[in-house]
Amino acid sequence: MKTIVSIGLVCLDIIIRGILDVVEGDKQPANIAIELGGGAANVASTVESLNGDCRLVTAVGDDSLGRAVPELIHAQLANSVIVPCLEQTRVSVIDQYGSIRHTPRRPMEHPRFRRACETAVANADIVYLAPGSADDYDFIEDLARTARFAFLALSKEQLQDTDAALTLMRAAKCTQLNASELKDLTNIHDAKEALQHLHELGAQNVVATSRGTISAVFDGELLQQPSFVVDDVAKFRHGDSFTGGFLYALSDGKTAQECLEFGAATAASWAQHGRTAGVENVKEFIKNQASIQATGRDGATAIGVVRKDHESSQKPLSIASSCNQPSVSVVLVVAAHCDDELLGCGAMIAELAGSGIPVYVAILAAANAARRRESEAAVTSLGVPASQLFLYDFPDGNLSAMTVAISDVLRVIDSKVCPDLVVTHRADMHRDHVAVFEAVRQVFCWHGVSILTFSVPQPVESGFRPAFFFGSAKGQPK
Repeated sequence: MKTIVSIGLVCLDIIIRGILDVVEGDKQPANIAIELGGGAANVASTVESLNGDCRLVTAVGDDSLGRAVPELIHAQLANSVIVPCLEQTRVSVIDQYGSIRHTPRRPMEHPRFRRACETAVANADIVYLAPGSADDYDFIEDLARTARFAFLALSKEQLQDTDAALTLMRAAKCTQLNASELKDLTNIHDAKEALQHLHELGAQNVVATSRGTISAVFDGELLQQPSFVVDDVAKFRHGDSFTGGFLYALSDGKTAQECLEFGAATAASWAQHGRTAGVENVKEFIKNQASIQATGRDGATAIGVVRKDHESSQKPLSIASSCNQPSVSVVLVVAAHCDDELLGCGAMIAELAGSGIPVYVAILAAANAARRRESEAAVTSLGVPASQLFLYDFPDGNLSAMTVAISDVLRVIDSKVCPDLVVTHRADMHRDHVAVFEAVRQVFCWHGVSILTFSVPQPVESGFRPAFFFGSAKGQPK
């Protein structure tokens, strides 16, 4: 196992967890915790949790907070070098939705801290360089060029100067960016093209993380690793958890593709539990995910759809996987508002229900009594019994504040009806639609249920262009 050094400033994280769902304009009870944070500490802590060998080298403020931090550091990371040389210790506030507000980064360049870093880098196999301030370019470049293998993360401040950021990326052996940073740095929307562009500019290896797919270029080869979708309890630190898992796998001699997979699984473990599981638990998670993909519930749906675009005529597009399941057995439609399910996939509901497939419909913001009656009449006219319609009274226009409760409701429905296919909103411009999509994704993706999304028709000016059409064989208006 190779040795890892994690270099960067620690931060005191003040974490606020609401006990109840937030109601605007009201006082809310909450739990508040103070934890050790900052990219360097988070990555080091993740590696240590995986039984890796990682030393943290950090600087803290020579103030009251800074004098309290070493005790927190040594409680988690006994093998640490702490230099009290900054004017002020960095603090961040993280709310229950993962929103982060923090005090400004302080420059890391200080003679005492530099000497500590140079000593650590000389004795390490892998060096993680955490995001720094805009004043740290030269300092970080020197460390990156000196290290045997430098893994670099860049801050927003450092990315503002494109030329300087590229210089750092050329100096490091590998750089990690998120999807937004990759797009802003290259002005290229396609991740593969953007990574290839950075490689051509001299960046040696680059990893781009995102919620959907992790992409990377290693030694000129483009790699991809799907993210593991789980119910996100943690809400923050996913990127640092991925980095810690990636570096642990790298120190264990794994290939680049295996490092991406292990990093993704480590991030999923953190998201699901709010802590990093041991290395054997992460390996078991990967094994279970492979089993789900091979034999799980995400097999062929046997639903025929039609794709339409400007370049070609309509043609069938099958939705299938390597599992040759004969058909869908149960379908669940999840809509934000009354009539969304009709406008979005009414023909599909009628066709499936008419063919004998049980269809269940859940409408979340259905508090209005008149609208509820209309929905009952409309859905039953499509062939769905009233007993298979679930109506809830979540607040219309504020579903984004109720995602935890919505997820709980969807889990209850899942346990009752066990759908093979869930049909719901795409993440469009309506915040309620986005909230429902995210809740569906979190609840159902982890155990392999197939998910289709629809768009409620909008005016042409909205930019909505349908990509799929479900053809009803009967074609009769309801």
